[in-house]
Amino acid sequence: LAEPPYDPKAVSEGCTMRAVLAGVGGYGLGVLFGGFFHTMQPFEIDERLSTWEQIKKSYRGMSESCGRQARVFGRLGFLYSAVECV
Repeated sequence: LAEPPYDPKAVSEGCTMRAVLAGVGGYGLGVLFGGFFHTMQPFEIDERLSTWEQIKKSYRGMSESCGRQARVFGRLGFLYSAVECV
């Protein structure tokens, strides 16, 4: 096998790569936490809506919660890792 033109170990240990990986990992963790915390919230049962409409409403709220938590965890992971490197 031919040697790569760069040192893969130096790339993976660099500050930029660490910050990006921490951001991606934080985003994934935020999705999981957002889904978990959304299930712990009290749910309003609307008798006027059908079961399917209530399920759609619940999943819409869950996706918003997951997205919100994912953005926060991703930013925190990225910032923490970037500041730690510097």
